[in-house]
Amino acid sequence: MIEKLYPDTGKNSADANQKGIEAILVGHSHYDHLLDVPYIMKNFIPSAKAYGSNTMKSLLLSKDIDDDNIVALNDYVSDNKHHEDNNWQSVNSGRIRFVAIKADHAPIVFNHVFANGRYNGDRLHKKLDFLDWKLGETYAYLIDFMDKDGNIDFRIHYVDTSSPPPNGFLPDELLNEKRVDLAILCVAGFNKSALYPKEIITHLNPKTIIAGHWEHFFGNHWVDNPSFESRSKTLRVVAGSDHQKFIKRLKAVLPADATWILPGPFTTIGLPTQ
Repeated sequence: MIEKLYPDTGKNSADANQKGIEAILVGHSHYDHLLDVPYIMKNFIPSAKAYGSNTMKSLLLSKDIDDDNIVALNDYVSDNKHHEDNNWQSVNSGRIRFVAIKADHAPIVFNHVFANGRYNGDRLHKKLDFLDWKLGETYAYLIDFMDKDGNIDFRIHYVDTSSPPPNGFLPDELLNEKRVDLAILCVAGFNKSALYPKEIITHLNPKTIIAGHWEHFFGNHWVDNPSFESRSKTLRVVAGSDHQKFIKRLKAVLPADATWILPGPFTTIGLPTQ
């Protein structure tokens, strides 16, 4: 499935790395977020590094990813009140920087978080089933694309869970540096918090919002229906989430000059830098 669906531009390892694919940012370590990463790292972008938690590190080591290609950020995490400059990580010769922000995972079934738990960063000496892909520490990311003079040209805030506030929020010193150009938010699980996504949108005041992680895990057959027309007729939203209700909440606090997007599979979105 990965071979069929992975973007053509990334399938040649040398070509992919020449295009600057240096970092994979992992928000948490559930199987639906991390399970494909070892295969992609080995076969498509072997020189890239994965950034995330100690739990992520344990799981990637257990799938024979080299330790040099794994960066655990547990000691370099900012939150809504505190930030240290050495928490920034940089790639692309300093033209891209990012920082992990403390976040949380919404409960899934009966107010319980699926596969809750964490690992300490050591290799796991056993065969992994889907329940072994533990949540681990949960991070949002602030990602800055810098211009040649070291100024922030484009700013992204990314969170891959419906993180209840103030988790995922930025401290004032980062929030005041530059407005967020793009906020990538999570649809799955949003109904577990009456404040999501309203609070995070109000906090970030983004210019553009992409609503992601809305797909039904087991109900979309994109490999069997390769055309866009076929895919669009079979799309299903993740169980337990009403995307229309999510959009209604989003629109209630959408900044006057902002736009929002709920993208279909394989959609390419072009965004201006100014």
